[in-house]
Amino acid sequence: IPTAHFELFEDEKALKRAITSGAWTLPLVQKSRTAGYDGKGVAILRTLEDLETKLLPGPCLAEVLAPIQAEIAVVAARNERDEVAVFPAVEMDFHPEANLVEFLICPARIPALIEAQAEALAEQV
Repeated sequence: IPTAHFELFEDEKALKRAITSGAWTLPLVQKSRTAGYDGKGVAILRTLEDLETKLLPGPCLAEVLAPIQAEIAVVAARNERDEVAVFPAVEMDFHPEANLVEFLICPARIPALIEAQAEALAEQV
C-alpha cells in the first residue's frame, strides 16, 4: 500500500537529534508506536519551537507530512470463508489544536471513483 516515507525512532530524543542534524526536515508527523488512534499519539511538527511544546515522549515514527485534501477511513471485515464485507467510507475531521478526530462524516464527501478505489484497497488488506 503506498504510504508517506517514514522512519522509526527509539524515542523523542532520537527524533529531535535527527531534526536538528538535518537528517529530517520540518514539517513532519510524529506518531507514537503504541496506544495511538484517531489522532491520539500524533503530533504535527511544523517549527523548531514545536520540538519544545509538541514532541511526544517514547518510541515513535516520523512521517513526511503528506499534502492531503481530506482523510478517510474504510472498514473491511473478512470471515473464515474469505468473504469480505466493506463498509462505506467515512471522512474524518480533526480538531485543529488537539489533532483528535472531532467529527466523522458519513458518507464521506468524496467522488464515487475515489470511494471505489478506497474500498478496493481496503479489501486487498
